[in-house]
Amino acid sequence: MGIRTVFTDHSLFGFDDAASILTNKLLEATLRNVDAVICVSHTGRENTVLRSRLYPPTAYVIPSALVADQFKPAVQLPPTDTVTIVVISRLAYRKGIDLLVATAPKICAMFPQVRFIIGTH
Repeated sequence: MGIRTVFTDHSLFGFDDAASILTNKLLEATLRNVDAVICVSHTGRENTVLRSRLYPPTAYVIPSALVADQFKPAVQLPPTDTVTIVVISRLAYRKGIDLLVATAPKICAMFPQVRFIIGTH
């Protein structure tokens, strides 16, 4: 069809049980015609290349982590009477966003000096 495709892989799967073997065969067939594969770690990349018998130069790593060097302390310190809670996550149920939605208003009501900073990626 001429449609360029990229597969993103976030999982590590095994090699030694029936479910893993079948999953790996399905992955191998699926990735046969993709243009590139993106994995979230070097370990994940190696795992995906092995599981799917992928041509290694077509697999890339884009880490799904924070780079600590990109975050520096504030030049001017924030007021000491304020507590800041920072949440950086995908805003999805399986990542616990429902807990944040349920607890943040209660925390703010009990502690007026608390503020939230919520970021997503």
